[in-house]
Amino acid sequence: AAATYFARAAWVNGSGAEGNPSELAVLSVPDSSLVVASAADPPGRAQGWNVYVGLTHASVTLQNEAPIPVGQSWTEPATGLSAGRRLGTGQAPEYYITINRNLQRG
Repeated sequence: AAATYFARAAWVNGSGAEGNPSELAVLSVPDSSLVVASAADPPGRAQGWNVYVGLTHASVTLQNEAPIPVGQSWTEPATGLSAGRRLGTGQAPEYYITINRNLQRG
């Protein structure tokens, strides 16, 4: 059925770390049509990308099971959107460094 879709994409590096998601794209799709998405201008270390799509801006979820290779597009399956994981905020830190500052006495 005709609908308005909300979509975002995020690049993925060779280690599987996902970068910040793109700006929200809003797509009005006519009846009997499927959404097709592609990502352009990959950063240097990008090995693939993830696509997040939903029917509201707050309901976008991951639609691909594995990162989509750079240069390839994603097409909505005829069965409709899947309920993947929710959109994150980008790559989380792998570790934190704590700097202790001790004053010498004496």
